[in-house]
Order: sequence, then structure tokens, then C-alpha cells
Amino acid sequence: MDNISCIYILYWDINYPYIGQTINFHTRYNKHINEIRQKIHCNYKILQEYEKYNTLPNIEILSKIRNNKDDLNDPPIVTGK
Repeated sequence: MDNISCIYILYWDINYPYIGQTINFHTRYNKHINEIRQKIHCNYKILQEYEKYNTLPNIEILSKIRNNKDDLNDPPIVTGK
């Protein structure tokens, strides 16, 4: 799988999303899932949601960005899925 630099959304309830950014979506996705399953995620609100819904979150790419760490805080160049 190719590295995908992107801004992504993680949520159970769309009204309470977690917005993240990464230079490698595949690795970050796996880290989120593994830490949630092991109940060691650094964000306690994410763990609370996992306990509440007893299921893994939805995770979607909001915007792909240039494959460069310095570009993460620049406006996205490609939007959508």
C-alpha cells in the first residue's frame, strides 16, 4: 500500500469527531486501531467512545495532501475520498 499523506476523521458519532493528520495513513490507521483494541490510546475520549459503542470507529480520509511533512499545515490540494 502506498503512503498517503492526508487529513482524516475518526468518529463513532459524527457530532464528536477526532480530526488528525499524517504522512502515512496506513501506519497511522493501524496504530489507532491497535491502541484502541489494547485500550492504551493516548486520547482518553477515544477510549471512552470505544467503551460506549463497543465497536471500532469509522475512519475516513478528508483530504489528501502532498507527500511532504512540511505540507501538512498547508491547504489541501485534493479533496474528497
